[in-house]
Amino acid sequence: MPLVTWLSFPIAVLAFSRLPFLTSAFALQFVSPSVVARRYNYLCSRSLATATVPLVVRAVENSDGSSTESECILTYVVTGTGRGNKVTMTNNNGHEMVTDIPKKYGGNESAPTPVETLLAALIGCIQSTGMYVARSMAPRILVDRIEFDLKAQRDGRAPLEMPLEKTPELTVRPTRVFGTATVYQRNGEPIAPEQLQLLGTQTEARCPVSNLMQDSGCAMDIDWIDGSAT
Repeated sequence: MPLVTWLSFPIAVLAFSRLPFLTSAFALQFVSPSVVARRYNYLCSRSLATATVPLVVRAVENSDGSSTESECILTYVVTGTGRGNKVTMTNNNGHEMVTDIPKKYGGNESAPTPVETLLAALIGCIQSTGMYVARSMAPRILVDRIEFDLKAQRDGRAPLEMPLEKTPELTVRPTRVFGTATVYQRNGEPIAPEQLQLLGTQTEARCPVSNLMQDSGCAMDIDWIDGSAT
């Protein structure tokens, strides 16, 4: 039989009127707490939190105390059709994405390149992860926006190496991502250096796309800047 661990989330008193499925004891029993966590994060992002009380969520664990991994795995689905060098893709929510390559490589430059799309995915992932980290800090960083200026580098010769029967000796993947992430608070107040460092470090450590790229050997060199100082 699985053991049960009680996990506590702080949540605003205002939030309870927006969570009709709470019991009188403010306790929920879920196989997975992800629904409540998403709702909590949404409420925090809307600045509804004015005072905190414990919200209790029940999560299933294995008999050895470890989490039930199958309940935590996220699956992403993208389907696509390629014609020439242009690919049109759709995710399971119906959102469409398109990639193409420059004309000098045989494309039509009708859409971002796959590597540019990777860089865009990194920015999107850092933004969403950064918002979570910022509102989870104590004290919170009340982020108004993050402005990104990132560049990626790779060796363009590597994919073209011959003969085709031999794996390229040059590095094919992007080797470096560098640039800036400038953070602006809603109130225009400066961000303490130690807070900004924590925000940057933990955002990059928790961002799945950043982890994927760093694990491949790509160097990540992003400077986190306080927008109030610019």
